[in-house]
Amino acid sequence: MVETREMETIVERVLKNMFGDAKIGDVRVVCAHDEDGDDILLIKVEFNGTEEEFDASVAVRVVRHMRSRLAEAQVQAFPVISYLSSSEMNEVRDAVG
Repeated sequence: MVETREMETIVERVLKNMFGDAKIGDVRVVCAHDEDGDDILLIKVEFNGTEEEFDASVAVRVVRHMRSRLAEAQVQAFPVISYLSSSEMNEVRDAVG
């Protein structure tokens, strides 16, 4: 299995490529299972842009790009992405460490 840090690097690269470096802050990935027992990746993304700068059409496409990059690293888990403000991400950092 691929290490969590490697998955975070893959996810971060895809996000920064699609949204721009300045808008993407910290990225955290947690491996989990959905209600059916399938592998998923819970991805928390610190979005540093404004609400007006958040492009929903990019957010929809990012999963497709991310899945192909993760598959290249032999990760089959489906990414579930949450975009958070800096203050929300601070709570995630405190909880995850």
